[in-house]
Amino acid sequence: MRRSVLLVLLAVVGLVMATAVPAAAGAAVKSEYTTFEWMCGSDPSEAKIWFSGQDDELMHVRGVVNTLVEYVLVDGAWEEVGTNTTVANVNVEAATFEGSLWGTYSLRTEIMGDFDGSWSWGQSMEGRAAGKGVGDDAGKLMKTTLLSTPPEGAPPPPPPPCEPLGLTYTEVVIIDPHG
Repeated sequence: MRRSVLLVLLAVVGLVMATAVPAAAGAAVKSEYTTFEWMCGSDPSEAKIWFSGQDDELMHVRGVVNTLVEYVLVDGAWEEVGTNTTVANVNVEAATFEGSLWGTYSLRTEIMGDFDGSWSWGQSMEGRAAGKGVGDDAGKLMKTTLLSTPPEGAPPPPPPPCEPLGLTYTEVVIIDPHG
């Protein structure tokens, strides 16, 4: 009886180890990128816009679709790598445009990979974004800091591929838990 309990216990431990060792075999890999985006299009045609407050001083916008061209800093030069499509929402004071922005994004790039996620930007000089890899990049995690000024040492951006509506710099960290 003791021997069969010991054999069952050893079999369970062996099964647990057999499934745990491969998962731990590949160490997570962290990749860091400096990027910027030219905003090349904005489509408010499907957006909902309304005003509230005394004298309509607050503006609310939901669902503006923006198209951005993505660049990554590679060996000291900007390289065009893909696109970022965002859906933006806004709550701001109508007179000053101060307030908060947030939304979703769908990033498709050659170097960093493909990610879907969400972003927010309030009254500070920095915003935040977080996403998860999709397709071949499933399982990867992306954390982004949105910057209102260029990162220190970054070269000037190349000429825009469009009539730009704006420019955003970012610092990106991608974690691949499977190495």
